[in-house]
Amino acid sequence: AHAYFVLTVSETAKLLPTLLSRAEILAVPPLSDERLDRLLREEGIEDPAVRQLALTFSRGLPGPAEKIAKDERFPQLRRDAFARLKAFPEHTIAELLTADYDDLAEAKGEINVIIMFWQSFMRDLSLIACGARDEFLMHRDLAPELRALARRYQLNADDAAAVIQILNETRQRLEANGNFEMTVCRMLLLTREEFLHARNSRHQV
Repeated sequence: AHAYFVLTVSETAKLLPTLLSRAEILAVPPLSDERLDRLLREEGIEDPAVRQLALTFSRGLPGPAEKIAKDERFPQLRRDAFARLKAFPEHTIAELLTADYDDLAEAKGEINVIIMFWQSFMRDLSLIACGARDEFLMHRDLAPELRALARRYQLNADDAAAVIQILNETRQRLEANGNFEMTVCRMLLLTREEFLHARNSRHQV
């Protein structure tokens, strides 16, 4: 008798080499937006804005897409995340380490979602800096506000990439069970520094 194990993973690089060497890998590609949108409509998701948000953040996976579309908190989490990103770079260091940290500590259970949103906003700001049209943005409905934010800080693609790297490091530290307060405060301080450096350096030119 033979025993077969079926593993479903999103990142094969995280598997042990001893497993990979004995496995036959079958890649399952993500669904197209058209097919995923049809599935969501079949599930009774009628609001086009809700479906679009699910398509944007589900990476073509039906399960996450349905979960996002049916989570009434998701749109508000995105709006709150954008409001935070617009506000905290202007705050003092004392405000960052107290009120802003406390705000994120209260939302600790959603911190990975907040970081994901911030990364996607920075991705859009990078595209805006490169002259991209609104149709290429993940947050097309927020395009005017994103463009205003880019103008306020005169962000370029390198600035956005630096912030994305900070956010990646934050997620990795949290996944490795790093100290929450130290990790989040570091993220806030470094992100603020990148925003202000971008604005100040270009004002001096």
